[in-house]
Amino acid sequence: MQTDPYVGRFVRGRKGLHVSLEAATSPAVIEKVASGDAELGYVDFQFNRAGMLCRQRSIDAVVALPQGHPLAEKIVLTRSDLIGEKIIEVHLGSTYSKRLSLILEGIERTSMIETNQSLTACSIALEGGAIAVIDHFAASEFLARGLVIRRFEPSLEASFTELSAAESRRGDLTTEFADGFWAFLQEELMLSKE
Repeated sequence: MQTDPYVGRFVRGRKGLHVSLEAATSPAVIEKVASGDAELGYVDFQFNRAGMLCRQRSIDAVVALPQGHPLAEKIVLTRSDLIGEKIIEVHLGSTYSKRLSLILEGIERTSMIETNQSLTACSIALEGGAIAVIDHFAASEFLARGLVIRRFEPSLEASFTELSAAESRRGDLTTEFADGFWAFLQEELMLSKE
């Protein structure tokens, strides 16, 4: 989960604030938050654990395409539009991946590329290597570089979980950051749809 664009906004005008950003695998993020080594973390799947505040967040998936791709002329893409396409599968084994596989079952594809990283899938799509049905947030990071995104139907939720200490131990600043980041994310997604 790329939080750095929002962090820049959050820290502006705040004196004496210490922010430490660290990218880690989802299991490592869970353990850092559970042990108190991190106040807040994001994992790319639905998760719950006693003693932690786990807020499920969902965004609609989109199709990421390179500029000039014939499907980029359509506003909404359906499963039948993906027949014969090279498709990047993301987050193998996840609930999201399994739901996407069910939706695409029976669709003939020319090849399949697999990755556990949404940003990698976007980079491949940007270069014209394949297309990806992916979370809107990751795809929106590449819009300025020329990636094209289109709504996908049927609707497919790409979920993630925001993790922090149980509310009784959660600080006001952490709550302010988490709520602000979710609002920022929703705002960014709305802007990229226009």
